[in-house]
Amino acid sequence: MKKQIKTIVMPAAALLLAAACSETDVQELFPENYEKILYIKDGGDKHTTLYVTGQDTRYTVKVCKGGSNPKKAAYARVEVMSQADIDKAYSVPFGEPYKVISADVYTLGDCDVEIGGSQSARDVEVSLKTERIRNLIDSDPQTHWVLPLRLVSATDSVNADNNRYVIIVDEVSEPLMGFRKSGIEEFVCDISQPFSLKIPVGLVDVENRWDITAQLAVDNDFLASYNAENNASVTLPDNFAISQSVELRSDRQEATVDISINDFGSHTSGYLMMPVKIASVSMFDISAANSRYVALLKLTGHRFDRTSWEAKACSEQAPEQFDWGMESSGSAANVLDGDLSTIWHYKYGSKGTGSCGGHAGGKHCIMVDTKSERLFTQIGLVQRQGTEWNILKSVRFWISSDDAVWNGSASDTAGWTAIDGIYTFTGGTDQQEEIFDIPATSGRYLKIEVVESLKGGDVGALAEIYGYGK
Repeated sequence: MKKQIKTIVMPAAALLLAAACSETDVQELFPENYEKILYIKDGGDKHTTLYVTGQDTRYTVKVCKGGSNPKKAAYARVEVMSQADIDKAYSVPFGEPYKVISADVYTLGDCDVEIGGSQSARDVEVSLKTERIRNLIDSDPQTHWVLPLRLVSATDSVNADNNRYVIIVDEVSEPLMGFRKSGIEEFVCDISQPFSLKIPVGLVDVENRWDITAQLAVDNDFLASYNAENNASVTLPDNFAISQSVELRSDRQEATVDISINDFGSHTSGYLMMPVKIASVSMFDISAANSRYVALLKLTGHRFDRTSWEAKACSEQAPEQFDWGMESSGSAANVLDGDLSTIWHYKYGSKGTGSCGGHAGGKHCIMVDTKSERLFTQIGLVQRQGTEWNILKSVRFWISSDDAVWNGSASDTAGWTAIDGIYTFTGGTDQQEEIFDIPATSGRYLKIEVVESLKGGDVGALAEIYGYGK
C-alpha cells in the first residue's frame, strides 16, 4: 500500500520567516497541528548556464524544518519528478518541450532526509555531468533539459509552495579568459617620466576555482589594422616591457599584466600604442570580446610650471555685467589661474579694454609670457565651460623670443614665428583640456589667435592655457 504524502499550503507571512531556516524565527508561527513542517530553502526554478571545466557542476539543496514543535525529528525524501509531472507543469503551459535528464547524467546524495530534534536543516548534494548535458543540448537544442527535484514526506507535512528545486539548463559553455578592460584606453604621457600600467585579467562571468596560466603577446596585427583604418602611423614604443605570462591562482579572481615604458627615446609628440593580446591559456578558451587590451599613449613634453607667467590680450571684457546679466571678469589673467569657471573673454561691445580691429581678419588674440626661453612641443587649451557661446573651432599658434612683442599689441605679427597649420578642436562645451602637438619650437612668448568659432563669428574666449616641452 502506497504511503500518503502530506503537503500543506502556508500563509505568505509565515513562509517569509520560515525561509531563514531558524528555529527561533519559526517556532511559534504554526498551529499546533503542524508540529513539523518541511520545505526547501531558496527553491523554485533555477535557470542556469553550465561551464565545461572537467568537473561536475554541484548544487546544494537545503531542506529546512519549521513548525510549532521543531524539537521533534522529521523525515522526508528528495525525489526526481516524473516526465509526466514536467509535461503538466512546464511543457503544456509554455508550449515548448521540457525533458527530464536521465539518471546517468546526474548524481544525488542521500535523498532520504532525517532532520533530528536538535537540527533545523539538512543538505542534499546534487551533481550534474556537464559534458553529457552539453551532448544532450547539441543533439536536441530545441528542448529545455531539466533536473526537477521535489521534497516529499510520508510522515510529516511539506509546504506545497516551497517543495521544488528545478534546475533548468539554459546553456552549456566553456569558461573564457579575458581582460577586465577591453578596447582602446587613451593616456596622456609625460615623456620625461616613465609609464607603467597594470591590466587585470580573469575568467569572464565565471568564478575562478582553477590554476590557469595565460601567455601574453604584442598584437602587431591590430596595430597594422588600426593604422590602415585611421590613415595613421602610430608605432610601438622603442623600449617597453610586458608580462610574458601571468598565473591566475585558484584562490584569486584576477591576475595582472604589467606594461612599462622606462624611456620614450626620441619620441616627443604624437601617439604610441601598446596593443596586448592573450595568446594562449593553459585551460579553457580565450574570450573573443576580451582577448585584447590597447593602451593608446598621447605623448607630451613636461607640463611647464605657470606660477610666474603673465597673459594679456588684444582686448578683454571688463569686470562688470554682460548685457545678458552674467557678472564676470574676462581678464586675460584668468587663463593662468587654474580655475575653469573663469575665462578670458574678448571685449564685448563697448564694455572692456583694448581693440580687436587692428589685426588681420579681426581675429582675437591672447599672448603669454612664460618668463624664460624653453622648447615647446605641445600647447594645451581648455574651452569655456558650460555654454556654447564663444566655443572655439580652430586656432593658430605663434612663438617668439623677442622681448619687443610683449610690449606691443597682441594683434601684431612682427617678431613672431608662426607655427604652420590651423589647429582644430575635437570637443565642445565642457570638454577637458585639448593638447595640440606642434613642431618643437623654442621661445619665451606664446600667442594664440582665434581663427574660427563654432558659432561662425570672430569670437574669443578660453578658460586655461598650458605649455608642454623641455
